[in-house]
Amino acid sequence: MKVRFQLWGQLRKAAGIPAPEVELSFGSVAADAIKVLADDFPDLQSILLDDGGEVRPIILVFRDGQQLEPHDSEPLSEGSELTLMSPIAGG
Repeated sequence: MKVRFQLWGQLRKAAGIPAPEVELSFGSVAADAIKVLADDFPDLQSILLDDGGEVRPIILVFRDGQQLEPHDSEPLSEGSELTLMSPIAGG
């Protein structure tokens, strides 16, 4: 099944495109999709994943407009859209 991402900020810049798609197995969850995205776009790996290969807790994840915890256990559906944002700091 295909899942589409919307990327914002440094994530979009690192990927080079704003809305990549990934192919997943049925039953995959948001963390699975993020890991596949990081594999497909190596410049995203250090931003999205920690040294153990898990999704960083600072990444904001939205599924079809609803905010999720990065390790939400609800399976994704064909055509789901995940929006990812990294924290923004400044002053």
